[in-house]
Amino acid sequence: IARVSWEKTPLLTLCEKGDATNVTHSWNTEALGYAADNAQVSGFTVTFAAGDANLPTKVTNQVQVLMRKVSVDKTMEWVNKVNTVQGSLFDRQLQIKSKELALDLDRALLVQTVQTRADDTQTAGKMVGLISATTSNVKNLGGTSGVTHDAYLDLCRTIADRGGDPDYAIMEGTNKLIVDSWSADKRQWSMRDKELAQEVAIISSGFSTQAVVYDKHMPATDICLFAQKMNYVAYGLPFTF
Repeated sequence: IARVSWEKTPLLTLCEKGDATNVTHSWNTEALGYAADNAQVSGFTVTFAAGDANLPTKVTNQVQVLMRKVSVDKTMEWVNKVNTVQGSLFDRQLQIKSKELALDLDRALLVQTVQTRADDTQTAGKMVGLISATTSNVKNLGGTSGVTHDAYLDLCRTIADRGGDPDYAIMEGTNKLIVDSWSADKRQWSMRDKELAQEVAIISSGFSTQAVVYDKHMPATDICLFAQKMNYVAYGLPFTF
């Protein structure tokens, strides 16, 4: 999987790596309450309401088994091949399928909906993707008109209000083109290299700063601001065949 260029599987590359220890993983999340007017008289009596307790919330995710098939006629292992396909065709197929697995995983990490594993009914477990799992760092654009500067800043503000500090802005191609167009009045043309440069690589606002990342698996209707330190991919087994 690591043989795939990071540009092809950006989310998978950005996620921290760890070891899976069970087919179902659970962890707790908690958050600070918002600031409020807080002034009490001397000798006040403490009373409690149901919403006063700031208890952790349990979150669960599933381990997912991924597979790609490899099949090569043994004759192809010893005959000469055309063009650049020399050596073992089986090894070549392993490389290709491992790259396809990485693409599958990158897509699942973004857009997949969780499915609970149930061996008795032959139901495969599916991990939850970032879009379904995230409550504050994903902005639905409400159609196909694409991201606007105001919508982007509004998402940054919402995340900052909740204490977040995302590192990356993940978006698909249409929205990446729109973001790049924000630099239209600052295009760079090199007469010597005959090169036109028009790209927004970093977005910095009064709330946070993100590197812009293109991921073809991201839906055109959403953008996601990603905090690298908050996201892990846990592997139960290494890639095997």
